[in-house]
Amino acid sequence: MGLVTVARAQSEPTFSALTSARITELIDAASAVCESFCGRAFGNAARTEVRDGNGEAELFLRVTPVTALTLITISDDFGNSDVFDSSDVRYDVDTGRMTFRMSSTQGVFTTGQQNISIVYTGGYTTIPADVQAACILVMRGIYAMSADTGNPGMKSENIGDYSYTRQDDNDCNALVIPGSARALLAPYRFLLYA
Repeated sequence: MGLVTVARAQSEPTFSALTSARITELIDAASAVCESFCGRAFGNAARTEVRDGNGEAELFLRVTPVTALTLITISDDFGNSDVFDSSDVRYDVDTGRMTFRMSSTQGVFTTGQQNISIVYTGGYTTIPADVQAACILVMRGIYAMSADTGNPGMKSENIGDYSYTRQDDNDCNALVIPGSARALLAPYRFLLYA
């Protein structure tokens, strides 16, 4: 799912002369960069996460806000599985923090590798304005590095005794996801804690 609409992107002077197909390509690329940078998806959808059990009383879902928790399956090393639904688990809509209710027979998310499967619905039904703004900034960076703009990756060019300097990787990364976009996306980053 693109983080901005074609109409929103076309309202930007940088993209107003581009075809809808080209704008859609830029939206898709920029959305992927933003989601990769944040380590999360943004659009609301049904999801299944398979996670390592941490032996702790809480586990965090990766895509928030959480709009529904359907099913949690916890398996042990012997192939036995316990299934829980939303009546067994408390979850925070905004943080994705899940804990078992006192009435549940399960107290912790059993330690194991890829032993927990969580089925839920999460993400924004309307993408936040600051995420959309960051996506537009990233679109500009991708467009600036594309063949559409003449010479992608060129940092400088001299004519007398011709010289040509390409962008280095750090310059390219800064163009694709500038500091202003990073700042807008920072509150949405999903950070894993050891």
